[in-house]
Amino acid sequence: MVLLPQVLFGDRYHVSKYEIEWLKAESCKELCTKTYDNSIPSESVYLEAIKKIVAQDYQQHWVVDNMPVAWCTQSSQDSNQKDICTTSFPVGCYIDKNGQTQSRCDPPNVAGKEYYYLLNHIEITIEYKKMADGTGRVIAVKIKPTLARKLQGRSRKGDV
Repeated sequence: MVLLPQVLFGDRYHVSKYEIEWLKAESCKELCTKTYDNSIPSESVYLEAIKKIVAQDYQQHWVVDNMPVAWCTQSSQDSNQKDICTTSFPVGCYIDKNGQTQSRCDPPNVAGKEYYYLLNHIEITIEYKKMADGTGRVIAVKIKPTLARKLQGRSRKGDV
């Protein structure tokens, strides 16, 4: 069911393919793969659409156990600074020819070229409180999105 506020604000809720089990630590798992060929016109359209949403700093909002997921980054290089946490994070990052980016991405040195990349690896940390009855309550969910060039021993390109 789609609610009117979702339509008005452009929000769409989707159930993810992540399978998270209570008190089960997981290492890196591949969720999905997709390859586009820029030389095929119909696929080139998809690549241009992805580049557009990355350049426009399109943000994702995740919810786990009815709790918003937080993305926390340091506000500067000073380790004494507190983290800045938001309930959204970008799909990817765009670096312009001057090496500047709109979002809080850690831009690679791309030597004066425009560069787009997808944040294709998400580290999820769930903090919880153990209850007296043996159950638990989720108290915080944090993510760390990054560009993963290698995943499970295979080369992965996150570049668009």
